[in-house]
Amino acid sequence: MLRNFLALTALSFVLSACAGYAPDPRFTHELNGQYKTLAAGETEPLYDATDAAYFKHKAKRVARGDTVQPEDPADWDVPAEYLPELNKGYDALQIALTLDEKKLTKPIEAAQAQAFFDCWVEQSQEKWTPQTHKQCRAKFYDAMCRMYNGDCTVMDRIYRVFFATGSATIDAEGRRAIASVVSVYKKAGRDVVVAGHADRVGSNQTNMILSKRRAEAVKNALQQGGISGARVDEKYFGEEQPLIPTKDNVPNRNNRRVLIVVR
Repeated sequence: MLRNFLALTALSFVLSACAGYAPDPRFTHELNGQYKTLAAGETEPLYDATDAAYFKHKAKRVARGDTVQPEDPADWDVPAEYLPELNKGYDALQIALTLDEKKLTKPIEAAQAQAFFDCWVEQSQEKWTPQTHKQCRAKFYDAMCRMYNGDCTVMDRIYRVFFATGSATIDAEGRRAIASVVSVYKKAGRDVVVAGHADRVGSNQTNMILSKRRAEAVKNALQQGGISGARVDEKYFGEEQPLIPTKDNVPNRNNRRVLIVVR
């Protein structure tokens, strides 16, 4: 178990600041219950006291009103072969919870998706419990499908463009991601959402401007690829919705990015 409870407590103010709105109370109630259930399952029959205590801790934080984030797979000792799918699931879940505001419109399903994702991540490092790993993964996908009214393809239409510190320049890797977006859009897309983010290096004002510039750069590149600007919904969040919470002035590549979703 890689988490440090003291570090998590110290970051709680950061997480609370990331919430742009209060979720439906049903989300909070369901998430609290799901974390309690995970803790109980880790206690028996899995007999993992460390992770049981960790999920109990998350349940308590939810109950007291903290904004509790899904687990980032990078923070766990997950085998490399699991990471690509887990990272895609992480992005899809964060998009559902933030951009699509499913905490408000599908609160029960959103809470279940977050808890089952955390279970999937935790079980991915537990190599001796393959059956439980499969169950958590399947429950996460099921919750995601229900959250989008049966549309189970949302995870197949998410792309990422990363940026260097302080930069809004799209590199070769980013251009390949944009080319993939254009290809998918021309086959079946209706519209595109781009969401700019920054890490916590620099001031809030600077990072808000920077995340806007990144979103604009990606939107312009999509237009150059043949997608009408009227079909691109541009959003930007500065450092206020980090996908990987950090302390102030800590650089993080995953927070310096634009997420692209093809609808």
